[in-house]
Amino acid sequence: MELTDYLAIYGALLSTLVFAWNAIKARPTIKVRLVHSVNNAGGEVDHGVHVSIQNPSSHTVHISRASFVVPSGKASVIDKLKHVWRYRRLPSHVGWVHASMSLYGVDDRCPLSIEPGMSVGIEVPGRALRQLMLRSTEPVLKIQVQDALWRNIYSAKFAWVERPSAAAPAIGASTQGR
Repeated sequence: MELTDYLAIYGALLSTLVFAWNAIKARPTIKVRLVHSVNNAGGEVDHGVHVSIQNPSSHTVHISRASFVVPSGKASVIDKLKHVWRYRRLPSHVGWVHASMSLYGVDDRCPLSIEPGMSVGIEVPGRALRQLMLRSTEPVLKIQVQDALWRNIYSAKFAWVERPSAAAPAIGASTQGR
C-alpha cells in the first residue's frame, strides 16, 4: 500500500466520524429529572416532587404535555408479547397508567418551548402525590414528557415516601425532656 491509500482510508474514517457526530448533535434531546422538594406555603410544610425538564441540546424543543405515570399492576409475559406484536416496540411501560397532571390540580405549563441549555421546573405538591398514590400499586412515580412530534421521554423511577408532618419530630431527633 502506498501513502495515498493510507490518506484515503484516513479521510474516509474522518468523514464518517464527522457525519456520525453531526447526526447525533442534530437531534434535539430532552432530559426529565425528579427530586424531592419541600414547600412552605401558608406556614405549613409540604413535601412534594420537583420535575425538571432540561434541554441539553443545541436546538429549541417544544413540549406539548407532561403527565404522571404510575404502576397499576403486574403485566404478564403474554401481555408483553402481545404488546410487542401489536405495536412493534419494547413493552417498557405495560402495566403503567398515564394520568394528566391537571386531574390532580398541577399546572404542567404546557405547551412550552425550552431554549438550548435551559430548563423548566414543575412543582408537584404532596397532596397531589397522595391522591395519585391511592391509585398506584406501589409508591413509584415517573413523569412522561411528550414533544411536538409525539416523541415520549420518561424520567427514571422515583420512589415517593410520605414524609412526617411538621409537628412530628424529625428522624433521629431527641424526644427526651418533653
